[in-house]
Amino acid sequence: MQPTPYRPAGRWSAFAPGLFALGLMAAVVIYLWSVLDASRGPQDWLMILPAGLVCIAALLWAGGSDVVRESRDTTGAGSERDSSLLPPALLVLICLYAPAAGLIGFDIATAIFIPAALVLQGERRPVDLGLASLGGTALLMWVFLDLLAVRLPVTVL
Repeated sequence: MQPTPYRPAGRWSAFAPGLFALGLMAAVVIYLWSVLDASRGPQDWLMILPAGLVCIAALLWAGGSDVVRESRDTTGAGSERDSSLLPPALLVLICLYAPAAGLIGFDIATAIFIPAALVLQGERRPVDLGLASLGGTALLMWVFLDLLAVRLPVTVL
């Protein structure tokens, strides 16, 4: 017998993840407003606004996809996989990724971390894992090195 995942009662329970994401988005907007208010000028805005907009877009995507997933799942049975170990596994992976970025370089550590995290979350297609790894690493390297001018310990570049 498999355990039934927790589901709040009521027809509005499918919107709980979306409401949580909207709450986080409101907190990000308030934080951005306070940072922009304290900034020195447009040169600071160019550093703050892109990060804030990416965060807001990610929260909208995550909240929206959770609402769609919850509203489509009418069986109440939830996922077949036991996902109770997923958060601790991802935390362990992050704790391995952080020091590895300094040892083997941010680029290689990121190229390993992205597919490892996706495998933990259930992705099994090698092409998708490879594209996410290369695309995600290239995007992060471009943002940090070129747009934000952050010096990173890199191996390849």
